[in-house]
Parts: sequence; C-alpha cells; structure tokens
Amino acid sequence: MATPEPIQLAKGYNRIEVDFVSNGRVSSLRVYWSGDGFTTEPLSPDLLFSRGDDPELVRGEERRAGRFLYATFGCARCHELPGNVKDGEIAMPELRFQRAPSLEGIGRRLGTPWMARWILDARAMRPEARMPQVLHGEAREQQAADLAAYLASLQDGPALRWPEPTDDLVAAGEKHFEALGCIGCHHLEDPKKDDALGRLSLFFANAKFQPGALEAFLKSPHLHYPWIRMPDFHLDAKEVPALAAFLRERSKGKVKPAAAKCTA
Repeated sequence: MATPEPIQLAKGYNRIEVDFVSNGRVSSLRVYWSGDGFTTEPLSPDLLFSRGDDPELVRGEERRAGRFLYATFGCARCHELPGNVKDGEIAMPELRFQRAPSLEGIGRRLGTPWMARWILDARAMRPEARMPQVLHGEAREQQAADLAAYLASLQDGPALRWPEPTDDLVAAGEKHFEALGCIGCHHLEDPKKDDALGRLSLFFANAKFQPGALEAFLKSPHLHYPWIRMPDFHLDAKEVPALAAFLRERSKGKVKPAAAKCTA
C-alpha cells in the first residue's frame, strides 16, 4: 500500500485520474481533504463527477447497469446466462442468493382484493414494482381472482394479534414517522401522483395488510424477504402499533374486490 501524500488543490475544478486494477478482493478508496475553516474529513461523493463521454467508460457503465438489472430483476430464474457462464461464477450476491419474497402464510398477511389487483397490474399500484404483468386477454381478471383466492388459502403461521388503533396511537405514530425519517423514502399520496423525490407511496398500505400484519411487518421487515430495502429500525412494543396505526389512518387507498365468477 502506498503511503498517502497530501496534494494542494487549486481553486475551482480539479482533474483527478484514478487507475484501478482489481485484485479479486474487496477494495476501497478513501479520499480526505481539509481547508480553511474545516479539519480533515472525507471528500463528499457529490463533489466528484465524470464527464461520462469516454467510450470505454460508457460501455463499461452500460454493461454494469445491465448486469445489475439482470441480477436484481431475477432474470436468471427463467433464463440461463449466455454461453458457458454459470451464476456461481459471478461474484454478485444479488445473482447468487437473492430470491423473490416468500409466500409462506401470505393469506394471513395480505388482503385478497389487494393481491388480485397486484397480480393483475402491479405497476398501477406501484410504478416502481418489479412484478411483471403476466396475465393477458379477456380472462385475466378471473385468473387474477383465482390466483388471489389460492394465495389467501395459505394460512400457515400463528394468528396475528395487535391492539386496536386509537387516536393516541395515531398521534404517537405520526411522531415516530417523522423521527425515523420515513418521509425521506415514502409519501402517502396516490402513486399516480408524481413525486419529485421518487419516494415509494404508502397509499394502499391499509388495504394491503391484514389486521395485525402491518405491525408484524414493521417489527420484522426482513422476515419474508431478506433483500427488501426497508431498514429494520428495531421498533419496540410501543412503537410498532403506534406507527402502524398512523399508517393505516393516513393510507386512504381502496381496492375493490375482483368481480370473480364461479366456474364450477
């Protein structure tokens, strides 16, 4: 490892060239700076940028982005990698270990009308959804209702019991929502409404979860999907029902039951 040496920066923009050769192990680069009025501290990433017009860089970024999408969208579950490349040969945990959310006990967790609507057109409820639209044709609504009915029958696991929401719980939950910074990633408006910050809508949260299921999710958000981006805040027994009560109170989205027909 080379001994770091300080470099005097000129006022304004400074060109920095970094040559990196992978050694097959996890590597990192840390850049620190100091100046008048502040001591040595890490250089903020938002102060670094690239022109992005180098052809090799552009091709590399495209390949990297495509590789990441291939892994995170689960393409390998249905399609083999090209050539003789095996997923175990690619050192991406998303490709080797990531799996879709578990359906264990989903009938206890999610509402049947919500599941039918999600299966029919997930992106109408959540534009960012990775769930593909797999049903087409005139029978698609009936098929969505049938699938939701089957999923609703999966009732494994203990019954979910939590205290009934009260005005006091809602008020306490609103404070938790603000203190935890939930607003940075979520909003409570209709997902069809554009959000300048690209946040995830919680408009259908109340319609989505069965009684007690939202509380259970907030307590252990990684239980059924370890790869979820929702952080585990390690909420205690008072914070969980309070935050859930606030979300249920403020999420106004309604989902109509599917117009299923008897096919017997």
